[in-house]
Amino acid sequence: MNQKQYLQNLGALLCNLHGLEFMLRCFLAKYNENDKSQVDHCEFTPGDYVPENSFTNYDSLGQLVKKYNDIISQRKWDLDLSIDVEVVKLRDMLAHGRIAGKTKEIFPMTLVKFEKPKPEGVKISANITMDEDWFTTRVPYVWRQLGKVFTASKTLGFDIMEPIIENGS
Repeated sequence: MNQKQYLQNLGALLCNLHGLEFMLRCFLAKYNENDKSQVDHCEFTPGDYVPENSFTNYDSLGQLVKKYNDIISQRKWDLDLSIDVEVVKLRDMLAHGRIAGKTKEIFPMTLVKFEKPKPEGVKISANITMDEDWFTTRVPYVWRQLGKVFTASKTLGFDIMEPIIENGS
């Protein structure tokens, strides 16, 4: 793997993770608030205040996945549309892990994730070689989670690909 391949793979993975969070927020906004008291997110201006809702709140990806899965678990669908909670660990590894090259060639990169310190030291929770095989499984894995949210929204009769944020008019 060279630098260009690494950056393309990492970009695809991060875009899918950002897309998953965005779609979960859109799904929850449609499901919970039915677009009440929403504003156009494309028109946000730094310093302005907007109503708090599923789209604007400070929920973490883990909290969003739990809320979504709670809704899905109440449904009697033939498909399993629940989000695999392991996707949160993947996102946390990328956000809080240390990434560095092992050798002079740098690639593939290694991702090391640490837990919070304890009196006996700091436990290593992950040590992953971010090679082509790793990306080849992770990028479509996150994409499948994203697809579950899209399918659930369609099944419930709303389209989260439509603008979910409307002016108060």
